Amino acid sequence: MDSLEYWERADAAYQRGQYEKAMDIVADAELAGRASVELLLLKGACIQLATSNDFPISRALDLYIQLLARRPTDPRILSEIGFYHLKIEDKPAPAKKFFDQAIDVYEKLLVENLCGQIEVHRSSGSTRERAVAAAKERIVGIADLIDRQLANEMS
Repeated sequence: MDSLEYWERADAAYQRGQYEKAMDIVADAELAGRASVELLLLKGACIQLATSNDFPISRALDLYIQLLARRPTDPRILSEIGFYHLKIEDKPAPAKKFFDQAIDVYEKLLVENLCGQIEVHRSSGSTRERAVAAAKERIVGIADLIDRQLANEMS
């Protein structure tokens, strides 16, 4: 079985609230050497949510720190550590530090992506103005998505 199949099975269990089953699937993936970062992040979420959990909840943070050592600029990992500090430990200061780092990485990725899109537009014969307009349209779309997501989280 490949990483995607493990992910699909573990995510399906997670979506049904079967956190222990999802963790078992991730454990199988780990034994098979197929545990992706996404699967391990899912395991961290399951550790936090499982009610009959054999792991102490701090094990989720340990897992995130191990992942961060492997991928120090992965914004998903940085965000999960931030959420752990905020939601589990009720410590906004360290949470903010990790959220700020994640935002910095996302901003760099966005700029790289937009510069790449401008180059694609330019190489396909678009004028500079059309290429920049397409990038601006993408930024507005992303800002709208962020606004909707924040509104959902606040309600």
